[in-house]
Amino acid sequence: MPYSLACIILAAGKSSRMQLGNKLLLKINDETILEKTLENISENALSSIYVVLGYQNDLIRKLIKNKKVTAVINNEFKKGISTSIVKGIQKLNKDVDGVLICLADMPKINKNIYKEIIYSFHKNYKNNVPLIIVPEFNKKIGNPIIFSKHFFSKLKDLKGDKGAKNLINEFNKYVIKIEVINGTIFEDIDDEKAYNKYLNDETK
Repeated sequence: MPYSLACIILAAGKSSRMQLGNKLLLKINDETILEKTLENISENALSSIYVVLGYQNDLIRKLIKNKKVTAVINNEFKKGISTSIVKGIQKLNKDVDGVLICLADMPKINKNIYKEIIYSFHKNYKNNVPLIIVPEFNKKIGNPIIFSKHFFSKLKDLKGDKGAKNLINEFNKYVIKIEVINGTIFEDIDDEKAYNKYLNDETK
């Protein structure tokens, strides 16, 4: 029987490196970057999806209001990505067994990669044993990452702009690496160059 796996999508950042405005609202084939990311994630079996918002949250809430997601407002987003992880973890139901932490600006990660990572959690999870699932390509780990419930208290204690990857190093013995087929697990849309490259790739 599948376990209860929630998802937190980190979408609060200010897009400070994107010269064209809020990167999550930029269009790709009539869809915004955020909508494309949501589409790839939501086609998988998840008990709940939380989108953590901060910068221009009013605009993004309008965009996702008809989606099967819950918006979570992080008014402290300027203090770093860790504050969004903390806000998301605080919203999880008590019966959740694990959480998939995703970045909203990674629309290149297709639904099959999410599916593979999620399947690995259900295959390997045991209620009394901590578990971290990470995707890997060419011996390098990327996003998204799954943490079992055993790490929720540590995720709530994160500070600054370092995210959760330090926990992977600290608790390496609980990590299972999933080899994926391409390097999209590293490719976020942070600036105009990355956006234009994605547009070109999509139209080929």
